[in-house]
Amino acid sequence: MKNLLFILLLLVPAFFLLTGCQQELLVECESFENHGGWVVDPQFVEQMDSPYLMAHGMGEPVENASTKVDFPKRGTYHVWARTKDWAPGNWEAPGRFNLLLDDVQLEKTMGNYRGWGWNYAGKVHVDNSPALLEIEDLTGFNARCDAIYFNKRYRAPTNQIDFLSEFRDRLTGNTKIPETTMDFDLVVVGGGIAGCAASIAALADEQKRHRNMEGYPNIRLFLEYRAFSAQTNDFTIASVDARHTSTGEKIRFLAPYFIDCTGAAVGYAASICHRLDCSPRDVYQEHLDEYMGLVLTSN
Repeated sequence: MKNLLFILLLLVPAFFLLTGCQQELLVECESFENHGGWVVDPQFVEQMDSPYLMAHGMGEPVENASTKVDFPKRGTYHVWARTKDWAPGNWEAPGRFNLLLDDVQLEKTMGNYRGWGWNYAGKVHVDNSPALLEIEDLTGFNARCDAIYFNKRYRAPTNQIDFLSEFRDRLTGNTKIPETTMDFDLVVVGGGIAGCAASIAALADEQKRHRNMEGYPNIRLFLEYRAFSAQTNDFTIASVDARHTSTGEKIRFLAPYFIDCTGAAVGYAASICHRLDCSPRDVYQEHLDEYMGLVLTSN
């Protein structure tokens, strides 16, 4: 009897874990199939652990973003959107938007949360799966939406960044380990002017325009990827991990040499000693700097 009781005690938590997972759903907005007039903004990934969609319409509402959502079960769901009122004050939030599911608008307007947080949109009944989820911009003034959460119970998700990262991974099935590994002779991280010039210089060529990069057979471009981690071996960078800002796909890049053209993000991720300071130009031989230079040095 004790053995039977022990087995039952083990099965009960597993059963509740399974049913609990079937009653909630997280949709990352940057992964929408159709962004419409919304754009993916990845500039605060390090602070938020995720990009988000933004409606930059210069005062004119942009086209709806939309995607198909597969629900685990039919029925009534409570809905939250993780959003932010970017200009709080004694006025209407400038970045307001609505959520629609199969053309049914949820009752509450989003974009009123001060600081990033979960704005409750109301309840919606799901009859069909997949269902069409849409974000409707109301103002054209930089509405922001990070993720949309559905739960059969009235229970808002966590807003603490450390737990939020685990929460995202649990519901989306994502892990921090890249799905793909690629090996190169040289990896240049950063696709700006410095990164383009470094890549071409590595091939001993004088052309330096980004639009010509694809013309070089030995250079591969990975656009819309953002480096988020670096691994070291005996104080040497061995690999860099990058994530696609829309799909979330992750790639690990291996190489004997890395050039960091991000502004020191790779060196920081690899825990390389660095210093950010303002010093006279003669300290770092910055002869083009008139008086003071904001200099980041790595050792």
